[in-house]
Amino acid sequence: ISPLPQGAPADKVGQGCTLDEQCQNPPLDGFCVSGVVEDGGTSAFVEGYCTAPCFNDQHCSTDGGAVCVGVTTELGACFSRCAEPGAGKSTCRQGYVCQVIRDAMGMPITGHGVCGPDCHNVADLCGMKTCNATGYCQ
Repeated sequence: ISPLPQGAPADKVGQGCTLDEQCQNPPLDGFCVSGVVEDGGTSAFVEGYCTAPCFNDQHCSTDGGAVCVGVTTELGACFSRCAEPGAGKSTCRQGYVCQVIRDAMGMPITGHGVCGPDCHNVADLCGMKTCNATGYCQ
């Protein structure tokens, strides 16, 4: 794994986007998770979602407004922090709900959540589960 670029943390995490450039600031590793899929349909990330690769929370935010969530054991992605995990939209922007963060054992990490897609955004987002009224797969 190559080291992450040095410089200021990403400051646009969680903002809407259509292009990677809208998510970049020093370091230049910010990117846009598109709100549109290859076939032209809508993705779960309504109006796009700025993120960046990370190893720790300090790469995601200077003010604690974003956290690094592990995607693999070696690398994570920055997500916007929210105040009330499991309680719906909370402080997330429209189209997103405050998701509970879980550790490697599947246990909830208390204290904060991250803004993730509301399952109403895409019909098959929940797979074999159902999308409840507040936007979570159950």
